[in-house]
Amino acid sequence: MTELHSDAWELYISPNANGHANGSSSAPFPTLDAAVDELKRRLDEQKQKTTGFSPRRPLEIVCIQQPGAPFPPRKQPEHEYYVDPFATPVSADGSQLSPWPTLAAAVDSLALLRRDGKLDLKPGQRVRVTLHDVFTPTDVERAKNRNELIAKYVFLAMAMAAVVPVVLILGILITKAWPALSLSFLLENPKNGMT
Repeated sequence: MTELHSDAWELYISPNANGHANGSSSAPFPTLDAAVDELKRRLDEQKQKTTGFSPRRPLEIVCIQQPGAPFPPRKQPEHEYYVDPFATPVSADGSQLSPWPTLAAAVDSLALLRRDGKLDLKPGQRVRVTLHDVFTPTDVERAKNRNELIAKYVFLAMAMAAVVPVVLILGILITKAWPALSLSFLLENPKNGMT
């Protein structure tokens, strides 16, 4: 049984699992392959009817030491993959720049990564598969936005550094010339040799 936490669906695996496994923390799967097979079965089941398993939330496969053992506080997953239904499926590797097109493709790719030995979880580690909604920014886009914001404030500071001295100079000129300024000085033509 998949456990729903505040922001993700979690399937548990444990090298020390025994007996009936349903993917919960008290009855984890014995291997990552068993968890992936269960995901495939649930996806096939979901095609035929709506179940409680929602691909809209991130999916995490968590490795714990013992069945029922408390899991340490959440941290960044060791392996993070992405699914984007609007991405082009050409050479997708599950990264943010080249996400898998469907959750089924993600599950199949996880199985291939596991068979190739590129995906091996030890107790305390997790794999996360996140579905990108339309217009969801990636880490690359967030970094670009952050850099643009920094550049915006740097250029604002440079503009202020150029404008503030000009305003100060004009302020000094006006305050020093204020006693000589009058309506006749501004409106009448100069007399006696421009004085």
